Amino acid sequence: VWLLAALGAAWLIHAEVVAVLAVVPVVWVALVLQVRRLHDTDVLGWHLLWMWALLIAAKETSGAIAAVLQLGCMALMCLELGSPGPNRFGAAPGPLPAR
Repeated sequence: VWLLAALGAAWLIHAEVVAVLAVVPVVWVALVLQVRRLHDTDVLGWHLLWMWALLIAAKETSGAIAAVLQLGCMALMCLELGSPGPNRFGAAPGPLPAR
């Protein structure tokens, strides 16, 4: 029993490290996808810094404001159509291939 308790305590100590290691790739992929979406709408990826700065500033004041801003930014990015044809970031993606 004491061995299981010791293993459990060791796991709790390292749980934060495991959580950080799990979150870093998810945040990286999210940032890459957001930049690609901004490029699809012919907007520089650096504009993403403004969105994140707004979220961080709002997070310091109130979690509810941050949540509303984050949902608003996500909705705008999801609902906005991409630029028609090629733009300065490359050609428009073609249709998906048939299976």
